[in-house]
Amino acid sequence: MEKYHSIIDRTPAMRAYFRQAEHANVASMNPRDALVVSNYRLVVRIATGYRHCGLDLEDLIGAGNIGLVEAADRYDSSFGTPFANYACHWINKEIRHALTEVGHPIRLPERMRLLALRLCRVQ
Repeated sequence: MEKYHSIIDRTPAMRAYFRQAEHANVASMNPRDALVVSNYRLVVRIATGYRHCGLDLEDLIGAGNIGLVEAADRYDSSFGTPFANYACHWINKEIRHALTEVGHPIRLPERMRLLALRLCRVQ
């Protein structure tokens, strides 16, 4: 967990990365990797909202990272939606999927698991 936070603390903001790349004319990362790395904090912020729902924070962050990579693969800037808004959906989706699949020892129907998850988030 400490290594993850040290990576987050060293990561520049997305705009600063592209400004720096424009000035240098050489980008050290491809744009997809830049989107993923610069939004690690978003994953941590979203995952902390689910931390009392049955999984460890590290597992929630791991699931959120899968959603973040999925969002970076599917993102299309021509729609005009900011990447962080688009990625929130995919991060939440993967975290909810991890909670419903791994978080409960008894297999429930999907709608019941989502209802239990909603109740957990309200508390």
